[in-house]
Amino acid sequence: MNTMMIIGQGAIGQPLAEKLAVSHAVIGVARSPKFYQQRVQFLQKDARQLSIDDLAVVTHIAIIITPSERSVAGYQESYLAICQRLAMLAKDNPTLINRLQQVLFLSSTAVYGENQGETIDEHTPAIASSATAQVLLDAEKVLKDGFGDKAVIVRASGIYGKTRLRMLRQAAIAHQDGVPSHQYTNRIMDTDLIQVLAYILTQNTPKSLYLATDFDPVESSVVMQYLADLLHYPKPNVIESLPSGKRIISNINPDWLDFPTHQTGYAWIVSKMIE
Repeated sequence: MNTMMIIGQGAIGQPLAEKLAVSHAVIGVARSPKFYQQRVQFLQKDARQLSIDDLAVVTHIAIIITPSERSVAGYQESYLAICQRLAMLAKDNPTLINRLQQVLFLSSTAVYGENQGETIDEHTPAIASSATAQVLLDAEKVLKDGFGDKAVIVRASGIYGKTRLRMLRQAAIAHQDGVPSHQYTNRIMDTDLIQVLAYILTQNTPKSLYLATDFDPVESSVVMQYLADLLHYPKPNVIESLPSGKRIISNINPDWLDFPTHQTGYAWIVSKMIE
C-alpha cells in the first residue's frame, strides 16, 4: 500500500490528508496538534527536522504549507528550507529516491511576473517579479534537482471558498471604491484545490507541472458585477483602466473541478450563506 506524507496540516493540507486516508495510509506532519475525522497518522514535528526514519515507509510526499510570515525570510524559512531538507535526505539515502513515487509541492501562480493582461499557460517560462515569488521558484528548483521527474509542481491561483470571502467584501463597496475595467483575476475554490491535489497524488504518471486554476480567467469588474447582481448590491463603479493582471490557462482535467467558473463557485458560496 502507498503511504502518503502530507507536510502542512492547515486549511488545505488537513482536509487533503483526511480525503486520502479513506483509501490510503496517510501521515500528517505539522508543528501543532491536530485532530482528524479519518485514520491519519499524525507526526507532530517541524518538517525542517524530518529524519530518514520518519520517511521509512513513505511513497508520496506533498508539501502543502503556509509561511507564518509573508516575507522573504518567512518564505525561505518555510518553503525553501523544507524542500532543501527533503532533497538533502534524498541525496544521502538512495533507497528513499528509489521508493518515492511522487514529491508534490504546492506553489503559486505568483511566480509569473506578468502584469499587463498576458495569457499564461504551462509552457510560459516563470520569471518572478517579487522576492517572495523568487523564493518559491528556488524551492521548486531544489525539488526538481533533488527528485528529477518524481517532482510535481502545482501552481495554484487565488484560493477562495466559504471562509475566503475577500471578493464578496470588495463587491459590497465596489460602487464607492470602484473597480478597474481590465484587471484580470484567476481563482480556484478551496474544495476544488483539495480535490485536484488528491487526484494528482493518485496518478501513476502525473505531469511535472499543473496550473491549478478554474477555466474562467476574467476581469475583476466582471466578477464584481456578477456578485453585485447575486447579492443585490449597488452596481460597481467601473473605472476605465489599461490591462493588468494575467489570464492563466488551466491544464488540469476539467472533470476534477466542481466549480469551473466564478459564477458556479460564488453562486454555491452564496447559497450556503443563506441556508
